[in-house]
Amino acid sequence: MTSMKILVCSDSHGSVSNLCRLVEREQPDLMFHLGDTVRDGYNLHLAYPNLPMEQVAGNCDYPGQAPFEKTLLLEGYRFVLCHGHMYSVKQGYRYLAQRGREVQADMILCGHTHRPWHDTYGSLQVCNPGTAGMGPDPTYGILIVERGTATFTIKHVF
Repeated sequence: MTSMKILVCSDSHGSVSNLCRLVEREQPDLMFHLGDTVRDGYNLHLAYPNLPMEQVAGNCDYPGQAPFEKTLLLEGYRFVLCHGHMYSVKQGYRYLAQRGREVQADMILCGHTHRPWHDTYGSLQVCNPGTAGMGPDPTYGILIVERGTATFTIKHVF
């Protein structure tokens, strides 16, 4: 198995320049965009057409722009991507963790709160990269997937 570096962003809200900065800095193998705003992911893809991307829609996106949830299997590790608004993450991560256990995920990634978060619920990791586009201290995540394990790190855009 090989190592894979994944750039994880959410809530870019029009800050495509921040996303471009992160792609240049991190040189990821793959990107996850967790919604708000899906069109930013499409615009980023125009600038970096060779960067594979998975994205889901958030509460500020139009229905049909992207699915609200995706389950992916990478290097033997099961991920769930969602924005988080459908699981009331602003009130806590309990419902999101429950969803992760239902689908036997190893990690569930979401956004919506604009605040970074990383915790474990048993063997399930729950990760939120924060907002890549808003506030005085935007953040993002780097996910390293290797040999059936995944390590999530929160970083600052500036």
